[in-house]
Formats: sequence, C-alpha cells, structure tokens
Amino acid sequence: MRRIPEYFKALWWRFIELFPNRQRRQPRIVQAEEDLNLEVEKIIGHERRRNGIIRFLCKWEGFSDEDATYRAADDFKTSPYGIKVVKDYILSFGETPEELKEWVLNVDWIHDSIMEEWNKVRSTAGSSTDVPEASGASNDSEKKA
Repeated sequence: MRRIPEYFKALWWRFIELFPNRQRRQPRIVQAEEDLNLEVEKIIGHERRRNGIIRFLCKWEGFSDEDATYRAADDFKTSPYGIKVVKDYILSFGETPEELKEWVLNVDWIHDSIMEEWNKVRSTAGSSTDVPEASGASNDSEKKA
C-alpha cells in the first residue's frame, strides 16, 4: 500500500476548511435510544444452554412463528416492556420448568417481580409445590425429602 505524501494531506485539510458549515450526515437510528424489545410481540419458548444461560424464543411483531429467533435473557432487562414480556412468559406456565425456576432465583432484575407473583399464587392456592421459596435452600430440602 502506498503512503500518501504529507503535502497532499495538507491540501486535503485546507479543502475541508473551505466549507466549515458543511453538515455531516447523522445516522438515522441511534442504537442507544432504540428499544429492540418493543418489536417483540411475545416469547414463545426458551432454551437453557450448557453454560446455564437462558435464551428466549421471540415472536416478532408482524412476522410469523417461523421467523422467531432466540435472544439472550439479559437483552430484556434494559426496558420495562422487556421485563413485562419475560414476566408474562414465566407466569404463563401451569407448572414452571425447573430451569426457569432456578434462573429466576439467580437473576436480580426479574427476581422480585416474579417472586411477588408466585407468593400471591401460593397464598391463594395454599402451599403449592410448583412455587419455589425465595431462597435456593428450600429447593434442596424438597429434593432430599
């Protein structure tokens, strides 16, 4: 690759200085302000990876179920709508799968709201085995019994 001589660089900067008020094109979408969770219509499934990470299968607004894609669970914690979508999915189960129970107990951003709902269910249904306790120790004692 050939190097540009310093003389030509100096000419280029003088040319730019001729048009100081020239506006540069701004990007149309600023990534920091965009909320990708608004495009998620609902969560239709989940998977637990080998490393313990939960991913949710998202149905996108305006697309069919065949176009659904997996997104990491941490992608949903950035917005209130994302938290609501995850909460609705977890509470939609009659009996919550074990991997989701374990995940909820270990994740801070969804733990409080889900535990609040599970405690409401527990108080209305009596002592249900489906709803876990707030700490992970109770799950171990249930497994031993």
